[in-house]
Order: sequence, then structure tokens, then C-alpha cells
Amino acid sequence: MADFMVIEEEQSVIGDVFRVHKSTVCRAVHRVALALCRRIDTHVKFPSRDEQDVLAERFFAVAGFPRVCGVIDGTHVRIQAPHQYEDQFVNRKNFHSINVQLICDPGSKITNVTAEWPGSTHDARVLSESNIYLSFEDGTHRGLLLGDSSYPWLMTPFRNPVGAAQERYNTALTKTRVIIERTIGQLKRRFHCLRGELRLEPTKAGRVIIACVVLFNISKDFGVLMDEHADPDEAVQPNQDVEDATMEGHATRDMLVQTFFS
Repeated sequence: MADFMVIEEEQSVIGDVFRVHKSTVCRAVHRVALALCRRIDTHVKFPSRDEQDVLAERFFAVAGFPRVCGVIDGTHVRIQAPHQYEDQFVNRKNFHSINVQLICDPGSKITNVTAEWPGSTHDARVLSESNIYLSFEDGTHRGLLLGDSSYPWLMTPFRNPVGAAQERYNTALTKTRVIIERTIGQLKRRFHCLRGELRLEPTKAGRVIIACVVLFNISKDFGVLMDEHADPDEAVQPNQDVEDATMEGHATRDMLVQTFFS
């Protein structure tokens, strides 16, 4: 399983080493991936309300941005053209993919993942249909996420900052949010199958992505060294445009600027 995650093309080689057919290796990979997916609630956990205060202090130490409980971004994982709904999986870079949403903590441990949406899906919809969106909307979480979509609890940069305070806000946000970009880079360097093409139908591809995330967090728990200078994600991002914030989102952002960056 680990070898497959690193280099998918090695299935035939693995089969030769263990003297089994490639199809047997493939079945074993998917069984292990499914088993790892069932452990997601153990190894990929968003912080509770009590834990978020400590997490906010850790994020604040990065660049002085307050009340943060996570940084969010997306990445595309290339897949082979599926037999059904093929056109829905073609992203804006014109290749087939799964649109993957990730949230991480200051230590680059992944705290939330969604890996089920076709590549053509806008990242705002991926977020609005996710479990993390519902938990923020109903008040389960009281902190802020840093990202590029428009919700009252998700802080975005100013498109055209006016004055030093807004510049400082943008700088702090960018320095903090780069953590998720570095995390995605580490994840894809660790599991090379996520950088190539998963020759799987979308449901199985999603399971392999989740399994990689679970293994990634387990490696973090065991102190396995990662490339801390990994380049930000090299693949296409779901959406690079910052959307117009909601009225409530504007109010929260303006309050932060006045309180912490003026």
C-alpha cells in the first residue's frame, strides 16, 4: 500500500516481488484504502471549541493574525477520464480531476478533507456543501478560517488594500495561509500518486486520496520528518479569485483591521 501511494506505476513491480498478479495488488490496495478511510475520524479531526483557543494562540504566533482555527485551500488530483459524467470532471486547466478541499493546523497536520467533487466544481460550492461549512454556520466552531471564499467566518484578503492597516492585515493573512499551501506540497511529495494520474474511477480515487491524508497525519503523529521547504502545490488550484465578501464578512474583517492591525 505504501509503495502504491508513493509510485502508482509500481503495482506490477510489487506483484513481481510478492509473486502475485497485478490485480491482486490492486484489490489489496483498495481494501487497505477503505480500511484507512474508516479511520478518518480518529486521525483527521477538526479541533473542538476548547482546543480552538490553544490553536488560535499557535496561529497568532505565526504572523499575528487573531482567532484563527484553520487555513483552507484546495487542490486538484488528476484522474483518468471516468465512464460516467466525464465532462463534469474536466477542470479549468482541461484535465480530469477530483477537486480536493483541505484544512490544516499550524503544524501542517490536516484537520479536515473533502475529496468527492468533480474537477469542474467551483471551490465555493465544495465548501458550502461540506460538513465543516455546516458546523461553522450553526456556531459549533467560533474561530475563523483563512481562505479565499466569502463567508462571515472565513477571512479573505483585501483585493485593493487601502492604507497601512489593510496592508498589514493582508500580509499577516498571507503569511499564515501559506501553511496550507506548504501542507499540500508536503502531501503530494510524500505520496507521489497524488501528483500523477490516479487511474481509478472517481469513488475509488477519492478513497485513495483520503487514505493518503490519513497516512500523512499518522506520519505527523510519529514525528516523521517532512520537507519543510516543499514548494507550494504545483497543480491547478480550484479558484484563484477572491470573491466579494458578505456584509457580515466585511464587518468581521473591518473589526479585525481596526482592533489588531491599526
